[in-house]
Amino acid sequence: MDPSIIEAAVRSVPGVVTLYSPDAAASRVARQLLPGTPSLVALAGSSEAPTITVSVGVDGSVQAPATAALVAAAIRAALPPDSDAEISVRISRVTR
Repeated sequence: MDPSIIEAAVRSVPGVVTLYSPDAAASRVARQLLPGTPSLVALAGSSEAPTITVSVGVDGSVQAPATAALVAAAIRAALPPDSDAEISVRISRVTR
């Protein structure tokens, strides 16, 4: 599964202002030491039943829970139809 496809789906959701790394600070620092651009999507589990975690900043003019539901739906739409993914959307910041 290509994390950039999931990132693009998340960024396309109205109300999403930015995407943050969902990793803890120590993990994030370790990943930044590796070559390449670290992903802003955490993937775990198998390809048939992945666990996908994203952390977003949202526009405060829309209710955060509604935006989180739209983000989860956009991620699910970007996955194969038979995927049994577990999706976790964290709201890390609400802007005005």
